[in-house]
Amino acid sequence: MKNCVVAFMVLYSATLGAAEWTFPAGKGPASVFPPDPALAFPDGFKATVRFSCDLGKIDRRTRFGNLFCRGADFHGGYCVMVRYDGFLLIDILGVDPQYYMHPTKLESNREYLLELYVTKASVRVFIDGEETGSFCHEGTLDYAKKSAPLTIGSMGGYAFFGSLP
Repeated sequence: MKNCVVAFMVLYSATLGAAEWTFPAGKGPASVFPPDPALAFPDGFKATVRFSCDLGKIDRRTRFGNLFCRGADFHGGYCVMVRYDGFLLIDILGVDPQYYMHPTKLESNREYLLELYVTKASVRVFIDGEETGSFCHEGTLDYAKKSAPLTIGSMGGYAFFGSLP
């Protein structure tokens, strides 16, 4: 894997440099990085993020809180969201299956280290250093063809309640 996101905080400070954390009223933190070719990752990527989420605050209508997403919304790129019951939604544009509901049971307000490996043929999910699931997919990583921002934390109606240390 030539392109790699080692940690979003490192990506923020070293690669993209100019993004700002916001704290929308009634929502958790959010940071939006402008479109950048460095976020295309046509061969796949590794995303590493440390987080905790207050599952009880996730809106039951939307059912999800955005952890990170590249695209104007979850249809436009790649996205990982936390569902109110502790499952993870992994969404990758251009592959089949596009959506994968990772059957983990995250606990509310507990800190986790998520590592996500996306290649041209599969996705592997690690939580706290242990592989907790994987899936194969077909198709192409279409998100690489689009120019789109990367949002970490709250996005649109998908508020993230928790911490992204």
